[in-house]
Amino acid sequence: MAEGVLKLNRNPPSSPPFILFQQVGFKYSDLPVLQGVNLSVKQNEFCLLVGPNGGGKTTLIKLLIGLLKPTQGKVTIQGAPASLFREQIGYVPQSLYFDTQFPISLGEFVMLGALGKLPWYGKWPKAIKEKARGLLQEVNLDSFFSAPFGSLSGGQKQRAILMRAMMCDPALLLLDEPINNLDAESSEFFYKIIEKSRGKRTILMITHFVGKLFQEADSVYIVNNTLTKIDEKTACSHYTMGLYHCREDA
Repeated sequence: MAEGVLKLNRNPPSSPPFILFQQVGFKYSDLPVLQGVNLSVKQNEFCLLVGPNGGGKTTLIKLLIGLLKPTQGKVTIQGAPASLFREQIGYVPQSLYFDTQFPISLGEFVMLGALGKLPWYGKWPKAIKEKARGLLQEVNLDSFFSAPFGSLSGGQKQRAILMRAMMCDPALLLLDEPINNLDAESSEFFYKIIEKSRGKRTILMITHFVGKLFQEADSVYIVNNTLTKIDEKTACSHYTMGLYHCREDA
């Protein structure tokens, strides 16, 4: 079966797990990164993933997207391999390696999020251009539509990457530390987009900056070679300082 041919059901008749990890493990060569991961995420749930560097957070996201294959266990979205839904998944990576001299405008960069809708003759439809402009307006970048992408600041680039992910109107939005090293203005735009998306799409967000997101998330997990679900009652009050452990008396 060709990739990207299945359509995610945004309103399933029942509520089985939207995302399901079953006893998933992964290792690079002989180095175990994840072991015995079980994760069940419901439709339109907002899920935070926290944990130390090297604990396996980004690896978990890549397993979900299908960029990596588990060495054991199974990962599915609505019961099927994630690779069949790639065109319906919005992904904001932790790092974007981009040649700043590459001749592409901000508008063209954002429209790449709808690459599957580019006609064979290579000219973007008017509707796609208008959608890109509208998304950029939401993050105060519409005036830079024709500007070279490489000329933008770091915060502006990160906002553009988020809007590129939103171009496909994703049923699943994956955010890998999207607010790291951002200025206050860009961070606030991210929070607004997340708030606007809550309840309308499934969101998995990796972050070290929990703050108010802890109260807004439907579920929070520590990823540290395995997966531990936490809440405000069981989380150590100072885990945000890098001590990712639950209280012993919990």
